[in-house]
Amino acid sequence: MKEEQKKQHLDEITKLKREKSQLEEKLIELYILYNVSKALSFTLQLTELFDVTMQLISTSLQVDSYAIMLLDETKTHLFIQASAGLNEKTVKELRFGVDEGFPGEVMKSKKPVLIKDATGHDQNVFYKGYETGIGSYICVPLKTLENDIMGVLSVHKPDKNLMGEREIDLFSKVAEHIATAIENATIFQMVVEMSYKDSLTQLYNRRYFFERFDKEVHRASRYSRVLSILMVDVDDFKNYNDNMGHIKGDIALKQIATIMNSSVRGHDVTARFGGEEFIVLLPETDKESAAMVAEKLRAEVEKFPFEGKEKQPKQALTITIGISSYPEDAMDSFQLINLADKALYEGKKKGGNIVLSNAAG
Repeated sequence: MKEEQKKQHLDEITKLKREKSQLEEKLIELYILYNVSKALSFTLQLTELFDVTMQLISTSLQVDSYAIMLLDETKTHLFIQASAGLNEKTVKELRFGVDEGFPGEVMKSKKPVLIKDATGHDQNVFYKGYETGIGSYICVPLKTLENDIMGVLSVHKPDKNLMGEREIDLFSKVAEHIATAIENATIFQMVVEMSYKDSLTQLYNRRYFFERFDKEVHRASRYSRVLSILMVDVDDFKNYNDNMGHIKGDIALKQIATIMNSSVRGHDVTARFGGEEFIVLLPETDKESAAMVAEKLRAEVEKFPFEGKEKQPKQALTITIGISSYPEDAMDSFQLINLADKALYEGKKKGGNIVLSNAAG
């Protein structure tokens, strides 16, 4: 009888220890998820968000090798947005089609994949052969609140059987937090961008331009760089509006905005300054180079087949451009704009459809 009681007592102790261990694991999991949720809720900037996410995965989840893969603009391929422990070539070159490998399988099924022992698996299903030495692997979906898939979180470790069902559950919950944070940050970024855009032309507005301009002037001053600005005005635009009507005038302004965007580099800033006046910020550009950009822009506008352009004084809808450059002309943003505006005014007095720099005015 005593032996039976002793056995029951030992069984109870074992059960209590097991329950205690499970409870501790659950508490640790809840603590991790709380920290993830708390940290990700502190930022709505996408770049900061991925930095925070990388730190969380490395520290809280104790994972050294992972990748957050997101859909590209075409919605046909996944690219690595954030990662750790992967070689530079993997991060730069790896692309997964939405039907390729385990990431593609997760995208299609919206369910996680767990590989406890990667031995014998084709290495292409993990990272297309870019990464080797994979022992165990997990890939979980990044699902939005509407159950759409924006990408995947893939994690691997060098030894087999280091991850199981518990890790699948934990990483899936972490992925939910990451996806929600990305979705919120993306929406916030879209709202911010909308507040910086001119509603008619979809160019940047004055507010955004001046914010960027001040920053670029400060950067140019700090690092001894150059920059230039173009003040652009549509010639005889009142005449165009009077002849064609304001709706056609708005269409012409939008067409000019499109020409301007296609005539400058991706990191240049093109803004509607007001009415039929525009301004372009050209970082890392001296006056000579700025004049080349301006002349290209002027010529593109002059030859564009605007409706009713034959009714204009020059039988074409044209622009005049004034240029100023840092540090050649001035050292502060206000003076640079003032000088570009003066050059523009001089160009107007000469009959328009011309490019003039401050020095030439």
